[in-house]
Amino acid sequence: CEHHGPAIRFPFGLKGQPFQCGYHGFDLSCTNGRQTVLEMPSSSNKLIVETINYASQEIGVYFQNDCPPKDIFNFNLSSSIFQFVHGPSDANYTLFSCPSPRLETDRYGLIKLCPSGLDNPENQTNYYAVDGQYSIDDMNLVSCTKLRDYTSVPDISSVRASGPMMLQWSKPSC
Repeated sequence: CEHHGPAIRFPFGLKGQPFQCGYHGFDLSCTNGRQTVLEMPSSSNKLIVETINYASQEIGVYFQNDCPPKDIFNFNLSSSIFQFVHGPSDANYTLFSCPSPRLETDRYGLIKLCPSGLDNPENQTNYYAVDGQYSIDDMNLVSCTKLRDYTSVPDISSVRASGPMMLQWSKPSC
């Protein structure tokens, strides 16, 4: 997609290329900004591809706009050809919806989530996930509504700080 972007070769293929250029489920596309994007089949999540390691069969991805989507905890790899490299960690999160104005997200354990593609763009609600390692009482969430608890989900708290989220594939074995 861009000169310094990851090399795209089999099993990956760019959308619009002939079917034989890539393996089913390994479709990548390019954004107008020339970023390489992996679209997860059973989700509206688009992941920005940072690296592809063909030898270890791993792909490193980031969330679009460095912002995990609101539906990240519904991110299901069970119907995907990809799996988390280190498997799902046992992170716990509580999801909140908050009216504007936005909360300060410099607090440890408070993660701002981006609206999902299904949200009304005029909706002024902001979404936050609180890492279960931290006390909700310290987060200043008085005007917010608790939506749901999530347990044993992938740890999203440090994806950008510690590098990309790593996914692996086993079929086809290259």
